Amino acid sequence: MRIDCHCDTVMHSRKELLWKNPQCHCDFHRLRQVVDIQFMAVFPYLDKVNGAHSGQAPLLTEELIDRLVEAVALFPEAVGIIRNQEDMLRYQEQQRLGMLISIEGGEALGEDLARLDDYFHLGVRAIGLTWNYENSLAWGCNSDKGLKEGMLLGIHDGVKHFGMAVIERANELGMVVDLAHLSYHGFWRALGVCQKPVLVSHGNCYALCPHVRNLRDEQLKALAEYNGVLGISFVPAFLNEKMEQTIEDILQHIDYGVNVAGIDHIGIGSDFDGVDTLPQGVRDCLFLSYLEEALDKRGYDAEAINKIMGDNVYRVLMANLPERNHL
Repeated sequence: MRIDCHCDTVMHSRKELLWKNPQCHCDFHRLRQVVDIQFMAVFPYLDKVNGAHSGQAPLLTEELIDRLVEAVALFPEAVGIIRNQEDMLRYQEQQRLGMLISIEGGEALGEDLARLDDYFHLGVRAIGLTWNYENSLAWGCNSDKGLKEGMLLGIHDGVKHFGMAVIERANELGMVVDLAHLSYHGFWRALGVCQKPVLVSHGNCYALCPHVRNLRDEQLKALAEYNGVLGISFVPAFLNEKMEQTIEDILQHIDYGVNVAGIDHIGIGSDFDGVDTLPQGVRDCLFLSYLEEALDKRGYDAEAINKIMGDNVYRVLMANLPERNHL
């Protein structure tokens, strides 16, 4: 099983171009060559620079979901939306690319918990509580300026009451809770509330690159304790603080994550089409095939490679998604 648990491609392409668009890092045509399941993020922010948003976020979320669902419907023999465990098994047998719709940021909900059920009915199967900033659910990583400052302030535990209700309802529905972009405190609060294995869909290791989006060692160990998975990202700023980032940096973060969290808790969360530049040697999603070869050359055995490239995330999906369509 090959799974990439984050890309932003649906934001950058009209539905007619999602099959083949060389201007993007991903399209259905190339993804079918390298993965079995691709998480497709729906990103409801209207202003990426300062995190500002408006009441239009739910409408934008629905528009992006519709775009993806309509694009998939154009190619029913090749692609399908994953709604349950049966879909994952059936699409693999049929050699169809499985699309898992995820929401990146609780702005999509406004302050209405019922919208989570609505999104579930539309096919959403994963939700991240925040992007980088505070919203009605929680505080994002840019609203908690590091471990020391946050602990000294002591003014919040990272997740609001509405956010806790969202986590609980997501568990009931069969929707994966994604802790990417949360503040340090929010990570711990959400981890304690969630009753099913969580995902940090795209982030890296703080010890190698002290970026606010990366996980510290204690977070990696806790993620393993709760049977969750970190998707290693290819975002240059998350890899190192140097002027250039390379494939070697990606491999080093995988190595480090495996050493701290264990081989069962590291996956891939590329963030393709979520960044303007990629590490040297990475052009598009076809790189995932090369990454598998690079892991083999690095000494990982077949079982370990399979876990990193998708089996670990598959386990999280099987623990969260409903067995079959009960709508």
